[in-house]
Amino acid sequence: MILSVLSVELSKKESRHYSKIPLSPKAKYVLAKFALRFQEQACRCERGELAALFGISKARLSDALHELVERGLLLPHPQREGRGRPRNHYSLSPGTWQLLQSAQNSDMEAGDFHWAAIERLMITTAPATHVRQEQGQDAESLPLEARLLLCALLCNADRHGVVRKLSSIDLYRLTGLRSDALKNRLQSLVNLELIRAWIPGVTSRALFGKAKSVYYLNLQHSLFESCYPLAGIMIFGWVQRWEHAEVLHEFLLDGLKPDAAERSPRDEDLVARAAQLKEHHRIIPALQARLELYASWLLSNCWDALNSIDQACPPAL
Repeated sequence: MILSVLSVELSKKESRHYSKIPLSPKAKYVLAKFALRFQEQACRCERGELAALFGISKARLSDALHELVERGLLLPHPQREGRGRPRNHYSLSPGTWQLLQSAQNSDMEAGDFHWAAIERLMITTAPATHVRQEQGQDAESLPLEARLLLCALLCNADRHGVVRKLSSIDLYRLTGLRSDALKNRLQSLVNLELIRAWIPGVTSRALFGKAKSVYYLNLQHSLFESCYPLAGIMIFGWVQRWEHAEVLHEFLLDGLKPDAAERSPRDEDLVARAAQLKEHHRIIPALQARLELYASWLLSNCWDALNSIDQACPPAL
């Protein structure tokens, strides 16, 4: 259900306050926690109790509840208990619940393989999830924006934790994080080693057109503990250094240098070459990842065919 919750937006017919702008990260987080815990039932918790249950501050919870009510995603149910202002209980609006159910029934849901990890992030009753860096130092509690982003990535990851089909616009719609905030959160997940590697997308037409970002999640991180007892371990030789990319870059540099016998290039040629160098620096990591994807597919689907080759395979295979 989590992907449906992150994607849910009521139409103009279903909400008086329809907006094309996605919900804020805190509103999406509260909606996800609310839907996963209470489903179509009304929540009768006090606001302070609900804030502790969801692991956020009371002020942020109040802002999120107000936004969700304004969008028509939650319904308030005033309850008068003695003197003073009535307290609100909340429930999902009928339109919200129908959207979540239809999305789930139409098999739009993803991330089943990662459900245990998603559950640890979104359904845990602990007020904060702590992660430790490899050096053993305590890291700050994982903020709700980081949890939300990690859940969005898990919902779109394959069984090895690789995410290939999400653009920055897709992540914005799923999390409500704008460009700068999204980059900062992604980098924080890299620093905490929850993301092993992150290859930014490119729009160059020099090789394969537009390519979306690729994210390699660390399913063996201590945060997930026993969520992946049988998870396959992947080797990322380029996490610290892009060795193959550096070789490709040097090759391209040599190819772009003017021959000594040639006359000096014109100014416009120098400008064009400088632009090419800048473009190559961005697209080479994406090229390396694409080549490794093709090699992985070839070996996975044609490995048995190697035995039928008359000549002996090289020792490296």
